[in-house]
Amino acid sequence: MDGGSLTQNAGLDPFFRRADPLFSRATLVECQRRLLRSKAEAFAEALDAARSSIWLTEDIRGAAVELVRRKEALPDYLPEPIEYDSCPPGNPITLQSWGGPAQEQIKKVRGALHWFVEVLRLAEARAQQGIRPASRRADEPLYEFLFGIEQLYEQAACNPTRPHFDPIEEVERGELLDLINACLAPLGVNMTRSALLALYRRAKESLATYRRATDRA
Repeated sequence: MDGGSLTQNAGLDPFFRRADPLFSRATLVECQRRLLRSKAEAFAEALDAARSSIWLTEDIRGAAVELVRRKEALPDYLPEPIEYDSCPPGNPITLQSWGGPAQEQIKKVRGALHWFVEVLRLAEARAQQGIRPASRRADEPLYEFLFGIEQLYEQAACNPTRPHFDPIEEVERGELLDLINACLAPLGVNMTRSALLALYRRAKESLATYRRATDRA
């Protein structure tokens, strides 16, 4: 199978115009990033606006106090001891109150939300500047390239097969490995068949990890 017939049979232009998820990962992540930032901003603004309503503020505070009493704990605060005079005087009583701590917890959550909004804005700005974690950035374009080769192969081949290791003859088999090698060689990437198979498996695992992450998102 030569590269020319593969391109002609698979139809490169329609293939890339389909917006296959393998080639739209960056766009998908960009949309998720923008959506998360916008929703966080909207929630922070709504929470700030709620402070102007005495009734809504009291509803939130009352619900917070009730939740604390049910759980008998706050994430960051302890109950506040309040001393009450006894009747007759001379034997004051100290009770634990959650009202003040609950109010402080609400303030802290509001502040943390605004901080997280700033984090999301910075993440979006960094992405627009092309700043990525260095650990996997170098591999991702190569993996995307392999995904494209695999998709074209599966569409063009009469009986597409997965690359695999033959334990009897101790050799890596699969015409897809030949195709990958033929596509990488002009780019100056020369690898043994065992290295190609390992690269292919890493790329597949990267795709599986990405899909699991997007399924949870």
